[in-house]
Amino acid sequence: MKFALLLSLCAVSAFGFEKIALLDSYDFARTFDVETTTGNVQVLEHVLETGCDTVLWRNCTGATMRYASAEEPPVRTECPVEKLRIPESRRVFGWLRLDRPEVDVFRLAMSELGRRGLAKGVHWPFEEAHWAHFTYGQWNLEHPQYWCVTKAGMPIGARASLSHPEVVAHKLRLVDELLERGADIVYVDMFRNGGWTPAWEYVGPMKEAWARTYPGEPLPDYTDPRWSALAMAFQHAYFRALRRHLDASGRKVRLLLGINQAGRPVDRDYDRIHRGVDWRALAADGTVDGLIVMCVARETLDAPDVWRETERVYRGVVAEKGRAKVYFPVSMYDYAKTGIPSYRRRTGLSSAAAAQRLLELAARCGGDGISMECVDYDNYDAVTRAVIRAFRP
Repeated sequence: MKFALLLSLCAVSAFGFEKIALLDSYDFARTFDVETTTGNVQVLEHVLETGCDTVLWRNCTGATMRYASAEEPPVRTECPVEKLRIPESRRVFGWLRLDRPEVDVFRLAMSELGRRGLAKGVHWPFEEAHWAHFTYGQWNLEHPQYWCVTKAGMPIGARASLSHPEVVAHKLRLVDELLERGADIVYVDMFRNGGWTPAWEYVGPMKEAWARTYPGEPLPDYTDPRWSALAMAFQHAYFRALRRHLDASGRKVRLLLGINQAGRPVDRDYDRIHRGVDWRALAADGTVDGLIVMCVARETLDAPDVWRETERVYRGVVAEKGRAKVYFPVSMYDYAKTGIPSYRRRTGLSSAAAAQRLLELAARCGGDGISMECVDYDNYDAVTRAVIRAFRP
């Protein structure tokens, strides 16, 4: 009866307005035992209380996979304490080993979601080390020849450059592991990029491309539009290779891409300068099936009429989304200071009332749905969950 009720609450909306929940089981570790089958089912059931019909489950922290990956095994170590590899010593987190649970957690999650009739996929951060200071992977450490490099020549081991075909091939092998475990959606989260920018791309292939394109000119600053264009060429080549790889899998797999700082003018476009990606181009040519707006530009909430400015930003994204669907944030995560808590502080509304306004805006502006980031334990309170669950455009 309980599962049937959840299924009826979370079945894909007949209205076609998709509610996507981003789920990081790590963030539930103090509440549920996320190394067990029971604990992960409890995590999922809590998330389903939002009324979501799609769940994107985090597969990794940087290059630390949260399942028994053959392509990216845990870093070998001679000292057991180093196996912690997380920057804290709290009791529950300190001994957590998501790569060695009693069950393949990612496979379990995809199976449970499929059994309940929900759309299912992976929430994949665009990072190999979280802000360049931990979560390095074994493959990365074994291949320093592909590391990123600053203009001053300093190697950045936190990231292997996608300008190298070998790095792209490694990423695609990881995709195969996710598809084999049942993922039908791959969401690449550009918001979580581990500190990477084109400023780290002074590597061999990029410098060679610069020399061919601008012979005799010195290497520019990374904010130079010409350098951004070269970085985008390599990043876009990766996404197009990923698209071809998904298409060759023999089943329909959606590819979603994150947008950061939506609403910035093109000449100050955060994604182009700091992520080396032009989401407009990838949407226009069909490389990506959908765009998830992770956050709007902070200036949006500084406007005298915050709701009118938010609507202007949303309509601007819809106007440029090409063939892709677009999902707007109804986010309790407020790292960028543009989530529900910031709207609440700016307007005086409750979380539930702010969520209602954002839901209405997403539908009215032509959005295809919403994303909820991240649905940690009780960060969406019961009233807010009920508002999201009940919303129909």
